[in-house]
Amino acid sequence: VRQVKFVDRTFNAKKSHFLPIIEYIRALPATCRTNFHFEVAVDYFDGETVEVLQSMPKGRVQLEIGVQTTNKEVLKRISRVNHWEDICKNIKALQKHHNIHIHTDLIIGLPGEDLASFGKSFNDLYALHTDMLQLGFLKFLKGSAMMDMVEEYQYKYMDIGPYEVLSNDVMGYGEIRWLHIFEQVFELYHNAGRCLKSMEYMIENFFGGNAFKFYSCFTDYWEKLENHKRAISAKNLYGYLWDFFKMILSADVDNGPRDGIMDTSAENHRLIMDNLMRFDALTADSGQNRPEFLNWNKEKYQEQTAAFWRDRLPKGQGASAVIDGFKFTNWRELNKKYHIEFFDVTVVNSILLPQPQTLLFVYENRNFDRVVEVNIRLK
Repeated sequence: VRQVKFVDRTFNAKKSHFLPIIEYIRALPATCRTNFHFEVAVDYFDGETVEVLQSMPKGRVQLEIGVQTTNKEVLKRISRVNHWEDICKNIKALQKHHNIHIHTDLIIGLPGEDLASFGKSFNDLYALHTDMLQLGFLKFLKGSAMMDMVEEYQYKYMDIGPYEVLSNDVMGYGEIRWLHIFEQVFELYHNAGRCLKSMEYMIENFFGGNAFKFYSCFTDYWEKLENHKRAISAKNLYGYLWDFFKMILSADVDNGPRDGIMDTSAENHRLIMDNLMRFDALTADSGQNRPEFLNWNKEKYQEQTAAFWRDRLPKGQGASAVIDGFKFTNWRELNKKYHIEFFDVTVVNSILLPQPQTLLFVYENRNFDRVVEVNIRLK
């Protein structure tokens, strides 16, 4: 079974009940490939619970955390309490070992939450860099507490399924409609794991670290092209982001990287974005989409990479030293499982550095598995 989903809305409400379950799941044999999905109130995790989850085998568990909003006044209106400091602390602790997929969500259309408030909630949650940030739209189901607020907050909603919000007293129909396009763009890029480094670079260097502002501008650009009215292939997504980057660059919204290490000229921004987008393309969609406009260099350095695969480099630098149990078979099989790319900057690092880096991308069962830095001299 690929996934078992526990339907409890607050799975961890009673520790004496839930802890033995997750301990049992942790103790399952390594041959178990089933993923277990839980909806949790992460702010109520204690130290013991966090430790058990930290020790889970990678991919065994995924958590869904319904934040809905970070606006305290809005939370009061829907009779919810979020302990934001505890949410941040526990999510960061669970991210330490990169073994658990963490899924968070926000709800659009909550009573009293206008676009500015939603933007702040989005930035608050985006800053945690969870694996997925789902944007949902408020629904009006018969018998739910929201039905009692329709008149007070002037709600209009769909009278057929999915009964989603259309407007209220602080968010008009046009804004809700625009947020549907915003959500589509966010799903295609961020939640699909595409262009993560490229977009983060743009957010930090051209939008002052404001993720909501970046995605808002990108959504406006997307809508102007009428992309929301048609299907877009995964490969073409890179081209649209690149064109948007060039438009922003030409507008000269250049504040320069915050760390002050890299050259901030337009030419250097293009160089860095080319490098980051190549990295992004090789880590998303199993590395299958490689846009032609990027400066791929595999053919340029074939002689050097061939020496790596044939183990003709100094001891400890060849393929057999980097990949456990590696044996050269044929080029076709090799190209299915591996790709070596040479970068002009250090892309695998907490900050960008003006130092070249050579990376080996490993694909297992046609899925991206890991990236390894290798020592291949170009001269």
